[in-house]
Amino acid sequence: MPKHSYLTVSIRDNIQKEILQTYLLNGVKVIVFTDRDHDFEDLRAYRDAKLLQIYVTEGNELSKYPMLSIVDGQFSSLLERRALKHFSKSSHFNLEQYLVEHAPSDVHLSVKAGAGTGKTTVMIQRILYILQTTETSLKELAMITFTREAAHRMFQKLREEFYCRYQATGAVKYLTYIEELPSMQISTIHSFAKELIKEMGSIIGYGSNVSIKSLKMQRSAIIERYINEWVQSENRDRELLALFNDIPLYKVIEIANDFWEEMEQKGLSENEIKCIHWGGAATPSASLHRLFSTIFPLCEKELQELKIDSNAITLSDLTRQLDYITRHSSVFQNKKKTLSYLFIDEFQDTDDIQIKLASRLVGAYNMKLFVVGDIKQSIYRFRGAKYTAFDILRNQLKSITGGTMRNYSLTTNYRSSVRLLDQMETYFSAWGKIDFLPYGKKDSLKGVRQSSEEQSLLVQKRTFERHSDLQESHTINMINMAKEGLENPRKQRIAVLVRTNNQAFYIQQWCKKAGIDVQLDIGGTFYVSPTVKDFKALVDALLFPRRPIALFNLLNSSYSNTYVGWSALTSFGGDESRVSEFLTSLNPLGNWEKYLEDLRITPVLAVIREIVEKTNPVSRYYLTELAQLNQERPDQENETEARARALQYELNLNHLFELIHNQFSSEFVSLYSLQSWLQLQIAVNRDEDEPLLDEKDQGERVHVMTVHKSKGLEFHTIILPFTDKVFRYVFNELLLEKLEDKWHAGWFIRDGEAEYKNDNHVRLQSTEENESIKEETRLLYVAMTRAEERLWLIANQKYTYNNWYMLLAKQGVHTHV
Repeated sequence: MPKHSYLTVSIRDNIQKEILQTYLLNGVKVIVFTDRDHDFEDLRAYRDAKLLQIYVTEGNELSKYPMLSIVDGQFSSLLERRALKHFSKSSHFNLEQYLVEHAPSDVHLSVKAGAGTGKTTVMIQRILYILQTTETSLKELAMITFTREAAHRMFQKLREEFYCRYQATGAVKYLTYIEELPSMQISTIHSFAKELIKEMGSIIGYGSNVSIKSLKMQRSAIIERYINEWVQSENRDRELLALFNDIPLYKVIEIANDFWEEMEQKGLSENEIKCIHWGGAATPSASLHRLFSTIFPLCEKELQELKIDSNAITLSDLTRQLDYITRHSSVFQNKKKTLSYLFIDEFQDTDDIQIKLASRLVGAYNMKLFVVGDIKQSIYRFRGAKYTAFDILRNQLKSITGGTMRNYSLTTNYRSSVRLLDQMETYFSAWGKIDFLPYGKKDSLKGVRQSSEEQSLLVQKRTFERHSDLQESHTINMINMAKEGLENPRKQRIAVLVRTNNQAFYIQQWCKKAGIDVQLDIGGTFYVSPTVKDFKALVDALLFPRRPIALFNLLNSSYSNTYVGWSALTSFGGDESRVSEFLTSLNPLGNWEKYLEDLRITPVLAVIREIVEKTNPVSRYYLTELAQLNQERPDQENETEARARALQYELNLNHLFELIHNQFSSEFVSLYSLQSWLQLQIAVNRDEDEPLLDEKDQGERVHVMTVHKSKGLEFHTIILPFTDKVFRYVFNELLLEKLEDKWHAGWFIRDGEAEYKNDNHVRLQSTEENESIKEETRLLYVAMTRAEERLWLIANQKYTYNNWYMLLAKQGVHTHV
């Protein structure tokens, strides 16, 4: 009896339906190759659940293998493998996915998955294969994704797969999988690292309740103190003092802090920072060079001690701290969990420390590894990621565990139309030939989707200044042209992809003027959202109930029905007590004095929740936004957009309460601690994203996002308006390169016309220029491969240096308008 899958051949309706139905009832996937499509109406539920898969191929091919029968993917002869190769060429059967899914359960797998090749599907089927063919439970599986959205999507996809199979088969095991699913750790690398640090961090001094903090203020204070001590020491650096006449001290502190963060982003340990090779520097750069080469090891040592003393870690430092911990051989002796399999998604975006960590975990838990990714989509070099990640892992595994990996590839693309893929191929292959993109014949994507789009790839060649009105009009015209060509605007989504947040804001402003609704997704905007701004106004007013500015902000938030303009306060002549009395008389929240009284005897969060329920800020926000939209564009239907904004407000509010509960105990949180925490997050936290609005609630919005945020997504139409931005602007930078197990640092500072640098920068700059071109090529590849049907670009011919236009010019343009 098969446990996971059964593959067979049927010629001239000789299919043994009763046997197959028995298999299907037990949740066994049945794959049938046949010379004609069978209706099997009574088995429709199994086909809908993709448990029954029927592939029609030529009869003469089938007759060569009449007795073909493969159980759970285990081949008994080369003939069977040869048969599947034939069938994959003559039908839509995906042999690549089948081989990955059915690989032996006791091996490490490395899967290079091209854009749109169904890596999520493969991972889900691989998990089902492990669950159904081994004694492994879901709690023994762990999956690391690159973003929280990806982790959430994977959880939902697994749940949907289990539920879909349960509906089709009625097999209780799928209900059991659904119940056990929360015990499977599906998280980002940072969340995964935090859990391990909680469990094992005591070995270097962390407590079990370790927290995540930005520590930006503490970092800046440490840098500032060390620089001040350097300047004021007995052996005072006269040259450096003179330099401060040209570069203000606060700028040097900011630059030094940025350099320090760069070391952290690249994952340098305290010892590696101490051993950096700085090279030399000539006057007038020598004094700054002496400063930089001296203070960073001291700063790093002090910050590490501060982290342990305060039991806190920065988000970007989680994996580096875990690296410190896992260097101790005894750390895994008392591990609480049993992990048998570790899945890592988007593996090309991992850095050296994360790769080393994965290898150590494999050795410590004796588990099997499944990594999937695409080196052509490695776009996080600024965080230390390397497009050689797969090679590094292979060497690490061999060094640490003695293990080897089986390598697989996925090249069948289910996202983009065949026509669009063919057109994009000319660019990708051209970039591969000049070594801008790791691309060869084996990387060529094979499409399966047909399209009737006439303008699938469109490049508009134009000439304009970078941010001129002309560029704005070209961009808006292209967006409108794309919207007009959609048959179903709610399902056929349009995305405008850009390289930077500033470019995204330009598009947002241009669309707002044109009356086009947008879904802006650039990341890190949660704490500057209207939801958090209004909530902060509520907390401020409750904490300072007699302070005029706090009352004024509350009355003008979504928690109040009363709007108060500044002009209403002018008659009080600046008398704070009279202003406060007037604003209090307007009775904020409708029951102001009662809430203030409740705060004396009732937990803070209970009072705030009551206020939220009674005032209903979401509904008030909707009415305010609708009125604003009707005023700005009276000729448009605005209810859908106002409702979408209100739903986002509500999602943010729920997420905010979740964050507060994670940060504080609901019984002991005080208004002061809540207000202080909020104020700090609003000031410095640009890592927290807003929850994603469901597609059905977005209406006909045009998505505006950076290419980095678009990773893993797909859209009917992709528009790339900014192709003229130069790849590298060199103002102040620290270049780091590891050569023969030692880091080399090259720094450069420009202040007006003056330039300061060390000798290493000249040498490392050439490497950086070359690597930045390759990274930008991979970024453009990611942007282009998000498109399902149409890829439209605006090529600015005015600027032809190192930019996307230069890359596009490497190959002929298909369509000129």
